[in-house]
Amino acid sequence: MNAPSVLLFFLAAVLLLIMVRKESDVLSPGKVFGFIWLYALGLTNLKLSAFQSEWSFTNWAQVLIGPAAFLTGVLASYVAYVRTPILSVHEIRRSWSAGGISPDRLFVAVCILFAFYAVGYAVIFAVRGFLPILSLAGAAHRGDFSMFGLGVSLASMPAVVLFAVLSFIMSKGRPLRKFVLIVILGVSLSTFLLLLQRFQIFMACIATATVLYYATRYVRLRTVLVALVMTVTIFYGVSRLRAGDLVTQIIYSSSKMKISRDYAIFTEPYMYVVMNLENLARATDQVESYTFGLYTFDFLTSLTGLKHWVREYLALDDTPFLVSVYNTYTAFWTYYRDFGLAGILVIPLGGGFGIGTLYYQMRKRPTIENISWYALFVFVMFISFFNSPMSLLFFVWVVFVMAVVFPMIRTSSRHHTPPVQV
Repeated sequence: MNAPSVLLFFLAAVLLLIMVRKESDVLSPGKVFGFIWLYALGLTNLKLSAFQSEWSFTNWAQVLIGPAAFLTGVLASYVAYVRTPILSVHEIRRSWSAGGISPDRLFVAVCILFAFYAVGYAVIFAVRGFLPILSLAGAAHRGDFSMFGLGVSLASMPAVVLFAVLSFIMSKGRPLRKFVLIVILGVSLSTFLLLLQRFQIFMACIATATVLYYATRYVRLRTVLVALVMTVTIFYGVSRLRAGDLVTQIIYSSSKMKISRDYAIFTEPYMYVVMNLENLARATDQVESYTFGLYTFDFLTSLTGLKHWVREYLALDDTPFLVSVYNTYTAFWTYYRDFGLAGILVIPLGGGFGIGTLYYQMRKRPTIENISWYALFVFVMFISFFNSPMSLLFFVWVVFVMAVVFPMIRTSSRHHTPPVQV
């Protein structure tokens, strides 16, 4: 193991110890984002695949500008709120309020959103005539399970899950309602799994886990570790049953790993993390022209149906300069490709300040609405080493749904709602 990786892993370990100490908020933006990037950078610098290359000073600078700008924005928000009284995580769990949210209206909203998702799913299935999980091409056909206009119904799944969890928390003493919500959650997640689209599943899980962390006592370090071990065990167990040793060895060979074949099972998770940063370093070094907002505002061209036409007309390659089948570049590639160095400096700086401000507002006034908004952007930070969801239609659609639903389910007593005990 080389010295930079040792240092990065050491810093990640120190930050992890700080995160789990008593009275510390594990999900504060600086800690979440900092830990993920320290770990990803340390792993990438191991250079265990022949697809990876040694980085020049310029490569390192271009990779680090975005994360450094984001953390600077978070620090600026801390300075802005340093004199503002905020609640501890324990106090938030003990005294968070519904913020004027009507439990009955919330339940009705969940049912309407679920009906919209289910009807859209059924219509698309009737028209397309297949499910990706049952298709011979499998994941290659997951993007084909959609229809212009109705695709947003599928994108509503994370919102359905999030609002169903909120409704469950606020349905104390309503066993029948809780049962209905459990059915909605189960059907939503299980049917979406059949589409082989993991991004939205991950979004729903991270957002709801964040809500449960702040609003209940269910999510603790011990339960998180147990759930993580079980998830990893099941994931790799199923992968081995489906793929077998032959496919594992094929992935190992095609990834040109430099480690022993005895550790071939770690190839795929390793490559899924490190090739994002490798692709970013390589692409920023070779890009010669910028697209001036086309990828940052991808959701607009998707919504209008112009996305593929514009890409074809301009002869754009969505994944340029690749040397392997791993085709993502971290969140910062979107802004670099559109605006160059200014993009990965200004936009992450504003994003860090905005998310930090949202966090301190939540710590200052922990309503279920404020917690939910912050939970959505915890997902953005978790996935930042992989991609930028904020430019994608499915993420913007969930933001739109939340912005529409929350005002509709508020009551006139928004500022005078007593604490909710869970």
